[in-house]
Amino acid sequence: MPAVDDEVVALRLQPDRAIDRGRFPPPPATRNRRSMLHVENAVDGLLLAGRHGAAPGQIYLVTDARPYSTREIYDWIRDALGRRAIRWSVPVWGFRAL
Repeated sequence: MPAVDDEVVALRLQPDRAIDRGRFPPPPATRNRRSMLHVENAVDGLLLAGRHGAAPGQIYLVTDARPYSTREIYDWIRDALGRRAIRWSVPVWGFRAL
């Protein structure tokens, strides 16, 4: 089994730390979209499913009202960390290679 690089794990599991340390390059603007969910909305979804008689055995997707781009999320994380915005990004082909 190949060794797992701690930096790779940090990039995938803790992007905020990697961004704060300057080890996560700015992603390119693409048409990709990510779903996000606030913990209060997750609780609301669980309570609603728990009260609905047809819910057992069903699968639900609970998300925010709109999708977000990876770049948008990256910029929010930088802002929350008190980091200035970055105007450049890694080219799409380079980001896919990561």
